Amino acid sequence: MNPVARILCSVLIHSLFCVGYVLLNNWVADTYSAINGGLTSRGVNIRLTSKFLFELFLVVNLLIALLPNLKAKLGLWAAMVLLIPLWLLPHHPLRTLFYGLGQGTFTLMAIVLSVGLDRWWKRRAAPPKPTGLAQELQEIAEYFPLGGHAPGGGYPWVRALDSVGLGAYQMAFMPCADSLARLHRLIEREGFVSEVAHTERFRTLKKAHGAVVSLREYDEFNARVVILVTNSLALVEAVRDLPITPPGPWVVFPEVDPSELLGLQGSLEWWWDVYWQPFWENLDEPAQQAFFQQSGAPQAWVEFFERREVVGAALELRCRHA
Repeated sequence: MNPVARILCSVLIHSLFCVGYVLLNNWVADTYSAINGGLTSRGVNIRLTSKFLFELFLVVNLLIALLPNLKAKLGLWAAMVLLIPLWLLPHHPLRTLFYGLGQGTFTLMAIVLSVGLDRWWKRRAAPPKPTGLAQELQEIAEYFPLGGHAPGGGYPWVRALDSVGLGAYQMAFMPCADSLARLHRLIEREGFVSEVAHTERFRTLKKAHGAVVSLREYDEFNARVVILVTNSLALVEAVRDLPITPPGPWVVFPEVDPSELLGLQGSLEWWWDVYWQPFWENLDEPAQQAFFQQSGAPQAWVEFFERREVVGAALELRCRHA
């Protein structure tokens, strides 16, 4: 909320509470007169005193509405409340009680409401805080000033992180045990040996000439997930050339019987889309067959892939003739 809007809203809220206090004051005065046969006064000129305290109440509420600082608002409110007994006691204890509680409470309620409205609006108008991976990446943002564009194609997929304020590239993949060992050897061979940070999630290593890589590894789906963030295009290409091979679905989901699968769903579908499909689509048919042989794929899973290939081809043909 900009300053002008804040002041207008605050003045409106305090004005409404001042009107509410006037209505309450009139009702209490009428009720007291009806019960006691009129108002009584002694000592100081109570009419002038009441008029002064009411005008002070209006002025203080206006000033509080104009002030942006909460401590200043509360300080002015406290001064008004303390002035009431100093002005009226000991001659008018009932009026002291009513004016103190009434004016003090109505003014404090207006402060709480106006300040609360302003803070709610600021939270609503504020840009959303980063969540998920974007939030995690903020831990290492200082090592990756903006700059650079992600290379296209290939596996693992590469994403530029300029949208979250990092001049770096990110790869997320699920390597098999051999691929993970090759990755660790590659990073060391490339000269990333000086650790510059070790946060809750990322371990950040720096090369002598300034290139940086941050690694996060964690277990998921009976395998190891790696998130690699670097500002080195050379490292990105080197990782792609390793190659990185994920474990097959028969390893990640040993409890799944592919002969009973009518399609992908649940955790299997999510894993397939995120970790498996980018790898599988990057292979041509001979490479896919070689993967089956080298990884010892169960025949039931080979047949599942063949069924998916047939269904996919049929859907593509139908789309062409639609």
